[in-house]
Amino acid sequence: GMSEGELRCAVKELGMPVTDQLMVLLDTSDTDADTDYDAMDTVASVFVSLLQTLASEGYEFNAGWNDKDGQPVQRKIRTSAQIIEAADSFLAAPPGSGSLLSQIEQARTDSRFSHLVITGSRIPDGIDAIAGGAQVTLLLCGWDNAAGEGMNIIGFHKDNYRQELAGIEI
Repeated sequence: GMSEGELRCAVKELGMPVTDQLMVLLDTSDTDADTDYDAMDTVASVFVSLLQTLASEGYEFNAGWNDKDGQPVQRKIRTSAQIIEAADSFLAAPPGSGSLLSQIEQARTDSRFSHLVITGSRIPDGIDAIAGGAQVTLLLCGWDNAAGEGMNIIGFHKDNYRQELAGIEI
Protein backbone atom coordinates (compact mmCIF):
# COMPACT_ATOMS: atom_id res chain seq x y z
CA GLY A 1 0.00 0.00 0.00
CA MET A 2 0.95 3.63 -0.04
CA SER A 3 1.20 3.95 3.70
CA GLU A 4 4.79 2.86 4.17
CA GLY A 5 6.39 6.18 3.27
CA GLU A 6 6.02 7.84 -0.09
CA LEU A 7 8.73 7.52 -2.65
CA ARG A 8 10.29 10.89 -3.26
CA CYS A 9 11.78 11.73 -6.59
CA ALA A 10 13.10 14.92 -8.04
CA VAL A 11 11.53 16.50 -11.06
CA LYS A 12 13.80 18.52 -13.31
CA GLU A 13 12.65 22.05 -13.83
CA LEU A 14 10.35 21.87 -16.79
CA GLY A 15 10.04 24.79 -19.14
CA MET A 16 7.04 26.95 -18.30
CA PRO A 17 4.21 26.67 -18.96
CA VAL A 18 4.04 22.96 -18.36
CA THR A 19 0.31 22.63 -18.85
CA ASP A 20 -0.43 19.73 -21.18
CA GLN A 21 3.21 19.12 -21.86
CA LEU A 22 3.77 16.28 -19.44
CA MET A 23 1.88 12.98 -19.68
CA VAL A 24 2.42 10.25 -17.10
CA LEU A 25 1.06 6.83 -18.06
CA LEU A 26 0.51 3.65 -16.13
CA ASP A 27 1.06 0.79 -18.55
CA THR A 28 -0.42 -2.46 -17.28
CA SER A 29 -0.01 -4.28 -20.56
CA ASP A 30 1.61 -7.60 -20.00
CA THR A 31 3.08 -10.10 -22.42
CA ASP A 32 3.56 -12.90 -19.93
CA ALA A 33 0.94 -15.53 -19.37
CA ASP A 34 1.86 -15.64 -15.69
CA THR A 35 1.39 -12.12 -14.46
CA ASP A 36 3.64 -11.05 -11.63
CA TYR A 37 1.19 -9.29 -9.36
CA ASP A 38 3.91 -8.09 -6.96
CA ALA A 39 5.64 -6.37 -9.84
CA MET A 40 2.33 -4.84 -10.92
CA ASP A 41 1.75 -3.51 -7.41
CA THR A 42 5.22 -2.03 -7.46
CA VAL A 43 4.59 -0.37 -10.82
CA ALA A 44 1.33 1.10 -9.49
CA SER A 45 3.10 2.37 -6.34
CA VAL A 46 5.76 4.05 -8.44
CA PHE A 47 3.06 5.63 -10.63
CA VAL A 48 1.20 7.00 -7.60
CA SER A 49 4.40 8.29 -6.01
CA LEU A 50 5.35 10.05 -9.20
CA LEU A 51 1.93 11.71 -9.46
CA GLN A 52 2.14 12.78 -5.80
CA THR A 53 5.60 14.26 -6.27
CA LEU A 54 4.56 16.22 -9.34
CA ALA A 55 1.40 17.52 -7.67
CA SER A 56 3.24 18.48 -4.50
CA GLU A 57 5.74 20.46 -6.57
CA GLY A 58 2.91 22.39 -8.15
CA TYR A 59 2.89 20.95 -11.66
CA GLU A 60 -0.24 20.59 -13.69
CA PHE A 61 0.02 17.52 -15.88
CA ASN A 62 -1.91 14.72 -17.51
CA ALA A 63 -2.14 11.17 -16.26
CA GLY A 64 -3.42 8.20 -18.22
CA TRP A 65 -4.26 4.57 -17.55
CA ASN A 66 -6.66 1.83 -18.54
CA ASP A 67 -9.66 1.42 -16.25
CA LYS A 68 -11.03 -1.91 -15.11
CA ASP A 69 -12.83 -2.35 -18.43
CA GLY A 70 -9.65 -1.72 -20.34
CA GLN A 71 -10.77 1.69 -21.53
CA PRO A 72 -8.20 4.49 -21.65
CA VAL A 73 -8.73 7.25 -19.11
CA GLN A 74 -6.95 10.59 -19.10
CA ARG A 75 -7.16 13.15 -16.33
CA LYS A 76 -5.60 16.51 -15.76
CA ILE A 77 -3.97 16.46 -12.35
CA ARG A 78 -3.18 19.47 -10.20
CA THR A 79 -3.68 18.30 -6.63
CA SER A 80 -3.09 15.27 -4.44
CA ALA A 81 -6.84 15.08 -3.88
CA GLN A 82 -7.36 14.45 -7.59
CA ILE A 83 -4.86 11.60 -7.47
CA ILE A 84 -6.63 9.94 -4.54
CA GLU A 85 -9.92 10.43 -6.36
CA ALA A 86 -8.51 8.77 -9.48
CA ALA A 87 -6.84 5.91 -7.60
CA ASP A 88 -9.98 3.76 -7.54
CA SER A 89 -9.96 3.78 -11.30
CA PHE A 90 -6.30 3.06 -11.99
CA LEU A 91 -5.73 0.61 -9.16
CA ALA A 92 -8.56 -1.49 -10.57
CA ALA A 93 -6.82 -1.84 -13.91
CA PRO A 94 -6.34 -5.51 -14.73
CA PRO A 95 -3.19 -6.66 -16.51
CA GLY A 96 -4.03 -6.53 -20.17
CA SER A 97 -2.32 -7.36 -23.38
CA GLY A 98 -3.43 -4.24 -25.20
CA SER A 99 -1.06 -1.33 -25.11
CA LEU A 100 -2.38 1.86 -23.60
CA LEU A 101 -0.43 3.81 -26.17
CA SER A 102 -2.40 2.81 -29.23
CA GLN A 103 -5.62 3.75 -27.49
CA ILE A 104 -4.30 7.10 -26.34
CA GLU A 105 -3.02 7.76 -29.82
CA GLN A 106 -6.53 7.21 -31.17
CA ALA A 107 -8.23 9.12 -28.40
CA ARG A 108 -6.05 12.16 -28.54
CA THR A 109 -6.67 15.05 -30.86
CA ASP A 110 -4.85 17.82 -29.01
CA SER A 111 -1.21 18.76 -29.23
CA ARG A 112 1.60 16.33 -28.64
CA PHE A 113 3.26 16.15 -25.28
CA SER A 114 6.81 17.27 -24.92
CA HIS A 115 7.56 14.70 -22.23
CA LEU A 116 5.99 11.30 -21.85
CA VAL A 117 6.67 9.28 -18.69
CA ILE A 118 5.51 5.67 -18.60
CA THR A 119 5.63 3.30 -15.64
CA GLY A 120 5.39 -0.36 -16.54
CA SER A 121 7.32 -3.56 -16.87
CA ARG A 122 8.19 -3.57 -20.56
CA ILE A 123 8.74 -1.18 -23.43
CA PRO A 124 5.20 -0.69 -24.70
CA ASP A 125 4.17 -1.47 -28.25
CA GLY A 126 3.66 1.61 -30.36
CA ILE A 127 6.04 3.80 -28.42
CA ASP A 128 7.47 5.29 -31.61
CA ALA A 129 4.10 6.32 -32.95
CA ILE A 130 3.04 8.16 -29.84
CA ALA A 131 6.38 9.67 -28.90
CA GLY A 132 6.56 11.81 -32.02
CA GLY A 133 9.56 13.82 -30.94
CA ALA A 134 8.64 13.90 -27.26
CA GLN A 135 11.19 13.08 -24.64
CA VAL A 136 10.29 9.64 -23.30
CA THR A 137 11.16 8.33 -19.85
CA LEU A 138 10.29 4.72 -19.08
CA LEU A 139 10.28 3.56 -15.47
CA LEU A 140 10.42 -0.19 -15.88
CA CYS A 141 10.14 -2.80 -13.17
CA GLY A 142 12.77 -5.52 -13.45
CA TRP A 143 15.00 -3.54 -15.78
CA ASP A 144 18.37 -1.88 -15.52
CA ASN A 145 18.99 1.71 -16.53
CA ALA A 146 19.51 2.30 -20.22
CA ALA A 147 19.44 5.26 -22.55
CA GLY A 148 18.49 5.07 -26.19
CA GLU A 149 17.48 7.38 -28.98
CA GLY A 150 15.23 9.97 -27.32
CA MET A 151 14.31 7.38 -24.71
CA ASN A 152 15.58 7.03 -21.18
CA ILE A 153 14.94 3.83 -19.23
CA ILE A 154 15.07 4.06 -15.45
CA GLY A 155 14.98 0.54 -14.09
CA PHE A 156 13.87 -0.58 -10.66
CA HIS A 157 13.16 -3.83 -8.86
CA LYS A 158 10.24 -4.68 -6.67
CA ASP A 159 12.33 -5.40 -3.59
CA ASN A 160 14.20 -2.12 -3.38
CA TYR A 161 12.53 0.34 -5.70
CA ARG A 162 12.30 3.00 -2.98
CA GLN A 163 16.08 3.18 -2.71
CA GLU A 164 16.62 2.86 -6.44
CA LEU A 165 14.23 5.63 -7.35
CA ALA A 166 14.95 8.02 -4.50
CA GLY A 167 16.04 11.28 -6.02
CA ILE A 168 15.71 10.21 -9.64
CA GLU A 169 15.19 13.01 -12.09
CA ILE A 170 12.69 12.80 -14.86
